[in-house]
Amino acid sequence: MTVQTASLDQLGGLSSSATSSQKTASKGELGRDQFLKLLITQLKNQDPLNPMESVEFTSQLAQFSSLEQLFSVGDNLDAIKTSLQLQEGDQMVQYIGKKVVSKGDTMTVQGGVAGPATFSLDDDAEVWVSIYAADGMPVRKLSMGWQKKGDCQVPWDGRDESGKAVTDGDYSFQVQAQSAKGASVSSQTYVTGEVTGVRHENGKSLLLIGKRQILPDSIIEISQPATL
Repeated sequence: MTVQTASLDQLGGLSSSATSSQKTASKGELGRDQFLKLLITQLKNQDPLNPMESVEFTSQLAQFSSLEQLFSVGDNLDAIKTSLQLQEGDQMVQYIGKKVVSKGDTMTVQGGVAGPATFSLDDDAEVWVSIYAADGMPVRKLSMGWQKKGDCQVPWDGRDESGKAVTDGDYSFQVQAQSAKGASVSSQTYVTGEVTGVRHENGKSLLLIGKRQILPDSIIEISQPATL
């Protein structure tokens, strides 16, 4: 009698999702339960006059033991991941109500007033700042003249080139800096705002500044908002 044998190689995809494999098995793969049933079927249907060799049987038991360990590791990793996500969420809540400075190039206009935006120059330079709408269309180009090395505020009044107030929403900005000799000077852009909430998305915790989302690791400064 010919009986199908099971191999651990058939258990593809365990490293990516051991738990899901335990519940379902895709075409061409064996889950834990299927593997065990197949092994039992082999024992029931083996030829008494020509039983399964002990070496082969021991090998398959070792494979099943390895499979059990993989499922156990997968379950433990899922539990650890869930615990870490909950801890991270608790920590992120502490940011709510705090004023933060983070790396970014987006400023928000609310009530006709543009929120604060900053950039840092690596050297003294002549500076221009270009403002863009959410759809990428240019809104305003500011000539800031000669600026010293270090932090500079973007002096945008929330108006376009014609002097008309722009609609509320998010706008991006880009900095162009040039030395006295015409060489490009590097800069880093920053945005400032008060954290209003936390959002979990695709396994990540994001901080909300109004409608904007920022990653916690982009924050370079945290402070308590000044009270009147």
